[in-house]
Amino acid sequence: AMCGVGCGELTLAGIPLLGCVAASMLVGALMGLLNGFIVTFLRLDAIVATLGMLSIYKGLRIIWTNGEWVTGFSKEFLSLGQESFLGINHSIYVAVVVLLAGWFVMTKTTFGRNCYAVGTNPESAKLSGINVRKMKILAFVICGLLVGLAAVMYTSRFGSVQSNTGNGWEMTIISACVVGGTSTAGGEGEVPAVALGAILIS
Repeated sequence: AMCGVGCGELTLAGIPLLGCVAASMLVGALMGLLNGFIVTFLRLDAIVATLGMLSIYKGLRIIWTNGEWVTGFSKEFLSLGQESFLGINHSIYVAVVVLLAGWFVMTKTTFGRNCYAVGTNPESAKLSGINVRKMKILAFVICGLLVGLAAVMYTSRFGSVQSNTGNGWEMTIISACVVGGTSTAGGEGEVPAVALGAILIS
Protein backbone atom coordinates (compact mmCIF):
# COMPACT_ATOMS: atom_id res chain seq x y z
CA ALA A 1 0.00 0.00 0.00
CA MET A 2 2.83 2.42 0.81
CA CYS A 3 4.53 1.62 -2.49
CA GLY A 4 1.22 1.93 -4.35
CA VAL A 5 0.50 5.33 -2.83
CA GLY A 6 4.03 6.45 -3.68
CA CYS A 7 3.88 5.46 -7.33
CA GLY A 8 0.31 6.75 -7.58
CA GLU A 9 1.24 10.18 -6.27
CA LEU A 10 4.20 10.37 -8.65
CA THR A 11 1.99 9.37 -11.58
CA LEU A 12 -0.44 12.16 -10.71
CA ALA A 13 2.54 14.53 -10.57
CA GLY A 14 3.41 13.64 -14.18
CA ILE A 15 6.46 11.46 -13.55
CA PRO A 16 7.09 8.99 -16.45
CA LEU A 17 6.05 5.36 -16.02
CA LEU A 18 9.57 3.98 -15.54
CA GLY A 19 10.25 6.60 -12.88
CA CYS A 20 7.10 5.56 -11.00
CA VAL A 21 8.06 1.89 -11.16
CA ALA A 22 11.58 2.65 -9.93
CA ALA A 23 10.27 4.85 -7.12
CA SER A 24 7.81 2.20 -5.95
CA MET A 25 10.55 -0.43 -5.87
CA LEU A 26 12.85 1.98 -4.04
CA VAL A 27 10.22 2.63 -1.36
CA GLY A 28 9.78 -1.13 -0.96
CA ALA A 29 13.53 -1.66 -0.74
CA LEU A 30 13.92 1.01 1.94
CA MET A 31 11.15 -0.50 4.05
CA GLY A 32 12.73 -3.93 3.56
CA LEU A 33 16.09 -2.50 4.58
CA LEU A 34 14.58 -1.12 7.79
CA ASN A 35 12.91 -4.45 8.54
CA GLY A 36 16.20 -6.24 7.87
CA PHE A 37 18.11 -4.01 10.28
CA ILE A 38 15.50 -4.56 12.98
CA VAL A 39 15.65 -8.33 12.58
CA THR A 40 19.43 -8.64 12.34
CA PHE A 41 20.66 -6.00 14.79
CA LEU A 42 17.85 -6.05 17.35
CA ARG A 43 17.64 -9.84 17.03
CA LEU A 44 13.85 -9.92 16.84
CA ASP A 45 11.96 -12.82 15.29
CA ALA A 46 11.42 -12.02 11.60
CA ILE A 47 7.67 -12.61 11.58
CA VAL A 48 7.11 -10.68 14.81
CA ALA A 49 9.25 -7.77 13.61
CA THR A 50 7.65 -7.51 10.17
CA LEU A 51 4.10 -7.76 11.51
CA GLY A 52 4.95 -5.04 14.01
CA MET A 53 6.36 -2.80 11.29
CA LEU A 54 3.29 -3.56 9.21
CA SER A 55 1.15 -1.76 11.78
CA ILE A 56 3.48 1.23 11.72
CA TYR A 57 3.45 1.37 7.91
CA LYS A 58 -0.35 1.19 7.93
CA GLY A 59 -0.48 4.18 10.28
CA LEU A 60 1.96 6.15 8.12
CA ARG A 61 -0.11 5.38 5.03
CA ILE A 62 -3.27 6.70 6.66
CA ILE A 63 -1.45 9.88 7.71
CA TRP A 64 0.01 10.25 4.20
CA THR A 65 -3.33 9.85 2.40
CA ASN A 66 -5.64 11.23 5.12
CA GLY A 67 -7.53 7.96 4.70
CA GLU A 68 -8.52 8.87 1.12
CA TRP A 69 -8.20 6.78 -2.03
CA VAL A 70 -5.55 7.70 -4.59
CA THR A 71 -7.10 7.71 -8.09
CA GLY A 72 -7.08 9.54 -11.43
CA PHE A 73 -4.06 7.90 -13.01
CA SER A 74 -2.93 8.43 -16.61
CA LYS A 75 -3.88 6.08 -19.43
CA GLU A 76 -0.21 5.12 -19.87
CA PHE A 77 0.05 4.04 -16.25
CA LEU A 78 -3.23 2.11 -16.31
CA SER A 79 -2.26 0.29 -19.51
CA LEU A 80 0.58 -1.43 -17.64
CA GLY A 81 -1.80 -3.50 -15.53
CA GLN A 82 -4.99 -3.47 -17.58
CA GLU A 83 -3.91 -4.23 -21.14
CA SER A 84 -2.88 -7.58 -22.60
CA PHE A 85 -0.42 -9.00 -25.11
CA LEU A 86 -1.49 -12.07 -27.10
CA GLY A 87 -4.55 -12.29 -24.85
CA ILE A 88 -2.50 -12.47 -21.64
CA ASN A 89 -2.47 -9.64 -19.11
CA HIS A 90 0.84 -7.83 -18.68
CA SER A 91 0.96 -8.74 -14.98
CA ILE A 92 1.21 -12.44 -15.88
CA TYR A 93 4.33 -11.78 -17.95
CA VAL A 94 5.86 -9.81 -15.09
CA ALA A 95 5.05 -12.62 -12.64
CA VAL A 96 6.59 -15.27 -14.91
CA VAL A 97 9.79 -13.24 -15.35
CA VAL A 98 10.08 -12.74 -11.57
CA LEU A 99 9.45 -16.44 -10.92
CA LEU A 100 12.06 -17.53 -13.46
CA ALA A 101 14.58 -15.06 -12.06
CA GLY A 102 13.84 -16.20 -8.52
CA TRP A 103 14.18 -19.86 -9.48
CA PHE A 104 17.51 -19.19 -11.21
CA VAL A 105 18.93 -17.18 -8.32
CA MET A 106 17.88 -19.71 -5.68
CA THR A 107 19.07 -22.81 -7.55
CA LYS A 108 21.98 -21.71 -9.74
CA THR A 109 23.85 -19.03 -7.79
CA THR A 110 26.05 -18.82 -4.71
CA PHE A 111 23.71 -16.20 -3.29
CA GLY A 112 20.80 -18.64 -3.46
CA ARG A 113 22.75 -21.42 -1.79
CA ASN A 114 23.86 -18.99 0.90
CA CYS A 115 20.22 -18.04 1.53
CA TYR A 116 19.33 -21.66 2.19
CA ALA A 117 22.41 -22.08 4.40
CA VAL A 118 21.55 -19.04 6.52
CA GLY A 119 17.93 -20.15 6.81
CA THR A 120 18.87 -23.70 7.78
CA ASN A 121 21.57 -22.94 10.35
CA PRO A 122 22.89 -19.39 10.77
CA GLU A 123 25.74 -20.47 13.07
CA SER A 124 27.04 -23.07 10.62
CA ALA A 125 26.69 -20.56 7.78
CA LYS A 126 28.73 -18.04 9.75
CA LEU A 127 31.46 -20.61 10.42
CA SER A 128 31.50 -21.35 6.67
CA GLY A 129 32.44 -17.74 5.98
CA ILE A 130 29.00 -16.41 5.03
CA ASN A 131 28.13 -12.92 6.24
CA VAL A 132 24.83 -13.85 7.89
CA ARG A 133 23.73 -10.31 8.70
CA LYS A 134 24.40 -9.14 5.16
CA MET A 135 22.48 -12.08 3.68
CA LYS A 136 19.46 -11.48 5.91
CA ILE A 137 19.35 -7.77 5.12
CA LEU A 138 19.71 -8.45 1.38
CA ALA A 139 16.83 -10.92 1.57
CA PHE A 140 14.59 -8.25 3.13
CA VAL A 141 15.68 -5.65 0.56
CA ILE A 142 14.96 -7.99 -2.36
CA CYS A 143 11.59 -8.80 -0.83
CA GLY A 144 10.87 -5.08 -0.60
CA LEU A 145 11.90 -4.51 -4.23
CA LEU A 146 9.47 -7.21 -5.37
CA VAL A 147 6.72 -5.82 -3.16
CA GLY A 148 7.27 -2.45 -4.86
CA LEU A 149 6.94 -4.06 -8.28
CA ALA A 150 3.79 -5.91 -7.23
CA ALA A 151 2.35 -2.65 -5.91
CA VAL A 152 2.81 -0.98 -9.29
CA MET A 153 1.05 -3.84 -11.07
CA TYR A 154 -1.78 -3.82 -8.52
CA THR A 155 -2.25 -0.06 -8.65
CA SER A 156 -2.23 0.10 -12.44
CA ARG A 157 -4.57 -2.89 -12.74
CA PHE A 158 -7.26 -1.61 -10.37
CA GLY A 159 -6.74 2.09 -11.04
CA SER A 160 -6.65 3.14 -7.40
CA VAL A 161 -5.02 2.65 -4.03
CA GLN A 162 -7.69 2.25 -1.37
CA SER A 163 -7.19 3.38 2.20
CA ASN A 164 -7.36 -0.27 3.32
CA THR A 165 -5.26 -1.84 0.55
CA GLY A 166 -3.45 -4.92 1.79
CA ASN A 167 -5.35 -5.28 5.08
CA GLY A 168 -5.44 -8.96 6.02
CA TRP A 169 -3.27 -10.11 3.13
CA GLU A 170 -0.37 -11.09 5.35
CA MET A 171 -1.97 -14.35 6.50
CA THR A 172 -3.01 -15.22 2.94
CA ILE A 173 0.56 -14.68 1.74
CA ILE A 174 2.06 -16.71 4.59
CA SER A 175 -0.47 -19.48 3.88
CA ALA A 176 0.48 -19.53 0.18
CA CYS A 177 4.15 -19.93 1.11
CA VAL A 178 3.47 -22.66 3.67
CA VAL A 179 1.17 -24.56 1.28
CA GLY A 180 4.02 -24.30 -1.23
CA GLY A 181 6.36 -26.07 1.17
CA THR A 182 8.25 -23.11 2.62
CA SER A 183 9.23 -23.41 6.27
CA THR A 184 8.61 -20.37 8.47
CA ALA A 185 11.74 -21.44 10.37
CA GLY A 186 13.82 -20.92 7.22
CA GLY A 187 16.02 -23.05 4.99
CA GLU A 188 13.25 -24.82 3.06
CA GLY A 189 11.19 -23.82 0.06
CA GLU A 190 11.27 -23.72 -3.73
CA VAL A 191 10.06 -20.97 -6.03
CA PRO A 192 7.87 -23.17 -8.32
CA ALA A 193 6.21 -24.74 -5.27
CA VAL A 194 5.47 -21.32 -3.76
CA ALA A 195 3.97 -20.23 -7.09
CA LEU A 196 1.73 -23.30 -7.02
CA GLY A 197 0.80 -22.53 -3.40
CA ALA A 198 -0.19 -19.00 -4.38
CA ILE A 199 -2.34 -20.30 -7.24
CA LEU A 200 -4.04 -22.83 -4.96
CA ILE A 201 -4.77 -20.20 -2.28
CA SER A 202 -6.06 -17.79 -4.93
